[in-house]
Formats: sequence, structure tokens, C-alpha cells
Amino acid sequence: MADIRRLTRNDYDVFKRMDTGIEDDYVLRIFPRLVESDSEYLYGMFEDDALLSICGISLYGKGRYAMLGRLRSDRRHQGKGCSTNLLSRVIEDFQINENIRWFGGHTQINNKAARRVFSKLGFHGESVTHAVILKKPEHLKGHTPGPVWEEVTDPSHKRSLLMQYASKVFPYECYYPLPYDEVFFTDAYMKASSFYINKAEDRFMIIRNDVKGEAYAHVKYSWDDAFHQPGFYETVLEYWKKNSENDGCWFDFTEAGFQTIPNTTAFEFQDPWILYGQWKRNHLDFLMKSTCKY
Repeated sequence: MADIRRLTRNDYDVFKRMDTGIEDDYVLRIFPRLVESDSEYLYGMFEDDALLSICGISLYGKGRYAMLGRLRSDRRHQGKGCSTNLLSRVIEDFQINENIRWFGGHTQINNKAARRVFSKLGFHGESVTHAVILKKPEHLKGHTPGPVWEEVTDPSHKRSLLMQYASKVFPYECYYPLPYDEVFFTDAYMKASSFYINKAEDRFMIIRNDVKGEAYAHVKYSWDDAFHQPGFYETVLEYWKKNSENDGCWFDFTEAGFQTIPNTTAFEFQDPWILYGQWKRNHLDFLMKSTCKY
């Protein structure tokens, strides 16, 4: 009989023994932080002393948004529905939290196993993005040159610009897009974010330092015309110059925006990502019944 529970520091060794096929798994490196966090959780499915599958859940926006991820299964037990069963149980446990409004997951297009799990849970694919990282600015070509955009420092002006954000999905952090909601824009988040507006005052960008393994200047821009906007990349490069501890500049392009990249040599690319989501319902009808063969 499988047992599902939240992981603790004492589970580190059994997690380390899982045969996930993932080399240099970052979850191992941050395991102590994850199991002791107030906003991030790791759950595992056990049979006897063996850990069959794990998943994580992170809460954002004052606990209103729950992002599922960090799915790992022991390869010796794959194909038995354990990941679906584990996620279903975790969602069910968090469903009683009246503060949560949305459950979601973010995975790469080529991760067919994770996508099957999210589909079985009734999650809908909400948006596809390309994570593009500017690494070699000396090779940047094909953009429209222009003056550096004006920095916006007034807090009320920053918030008024956010009201004009032209996407239903907001790239809250690298790897973590979420449905746009003003709840994310705390005073601390706004203070750590630099805003820039173009001369015509019809475009703006947000840049915020983020660390996900490497340090990035995370550029948040909700239009598909970055390469055609005069001074866009001059502004990004000026920010990078002032924040030289960053290893690159991270962009989240839509498919349309991705197709406008004129020269790829300056960038590093990842396989496209897809955001799945499900707004919370009063009933658990979107949850699968257990399909694990244990």
C-alpha cells in the first residue's frame, strides 16, 4: 500500500537513491530549503522504504496561486500512474485551503510524461513561451537602434504602467509565469523591479534580477516587437552593464515574438515551455481517481 506525505530533511537519503535518470538534479541541491519553506512543499509517494515519485508545490501571490512541479519518478516504477495519483492527492489536500484560486504547472513541450499528467488532471494549456537568454551581446544584430529608454522611478507611475500590461500571463520569475494579478506586485517586488518607458510612451519593459542556477536580468515585455522598438536592446544592455553580476538577460517570447529574432548567435535557447492551469472549483470533479497500480 503506497503512502503519500510531505517530505522532511530525513528523506534526503531516500530521495538521493531514486533512479530518476536526471544528472546533477538541482532539487537535491536545494532539498533542505524546499522541505523547510513556508511557501514551497515537496511531497512523496512511498512503498515500504522506497520513494516512488515526488512532486512540489509552490505558493505565490499571498498564497492564491499554486504552481505544481518538480515531478520526479523512479524509472523502475514509471508507467504505473503514480505521478498522477500523487498530484491528485496533493491538490486534494490543498483544495481545502480557501485562499488558493488557481492550480498550475509549467513544463517543456517535449516533456510528454508531465504533459500527460497535467492533461489527466484536467489542466488546460494556457500559453506557450520560448525562454531566450542573451549571452553574447557582441553578436547582437538586426535590432532597431535608438536611445536608452527613460527609467520610471515613481511608484504610482510604475503601477499605472502595469495596468497596461498586454498579456494575461505575467512572467513573475524565470521559469514561473502566472496568470496576471495585481496581488503579485508587492512593494518589495516593485522596489526590486526597474521600469523603462520608450519615447512614444506606448511601450514599457520591466527588468528584475533573478537567480535560477545562474543570475539573470529577467526582462518582462508583453509585446512581440522588441527587435523593432528603437532603443529596446540599448536599454537592456545598459541595465546589464550596471548589473554586471548577471550571467545573461532572460526573455520570455511568445511564438510570434520568437519568430522575429533576426540573428540567433547572441542567444541561448531552450525547448518551448507550456503553462497549464485550472481555476479552482468548489468540487473536486477535475481530480482523477487513483490510477496507481499499487
